[in-house]
Amino acid sequence: MGLVVMDEAFDAWRRAKKKNDYHLLFDDWHEQDLRAQIRRDRNHPSVILWSIGNEIGEQGNPEGHKVSAELARIVHEEDATRPMTAAANNLNAATMAFKRQSMFSATTTNQPSTENFDRRIRPFRCLAARLHRR
Repeated sequence: MGLVVMDEAFDAWRRAKKKNDYHLLFDDWHEQDLRAQIRRDRNHPSVILWSIGNEIGEQGNPEGHKVSAELARIVHEEDATRPMTAAANNLNAATMAFKRQSMFSATTTNQPSTENFDRRIRPFRCLAARLHRR
């Protein structure tokens, strides 16, 4: 038997889900906790990807994109061999995040490029529509 693991770091960032959740500690501890988690688990062969959040309240707002970029930077500094994700329960936020990410090329010019965006996002829209019908 084999197991694959998505190692998830946070259930909340700065916006609270519950009264006493991690949002109280996020600003002071997110970098230390995320680095410690990755260093602890990066040698486990069952870990196939990192998650920086699950249905985070900051989805779709500019501050949330800044936080996710910071967390992604930390993840890739600690482990550049595995992909990183975040679970989004807001299709508009997920689409916007994908669009923002794909609009900037990997070059140093950072010029917007929407070429092939519709083709790349179509599978996500179809999946969301199928899940919504259930």
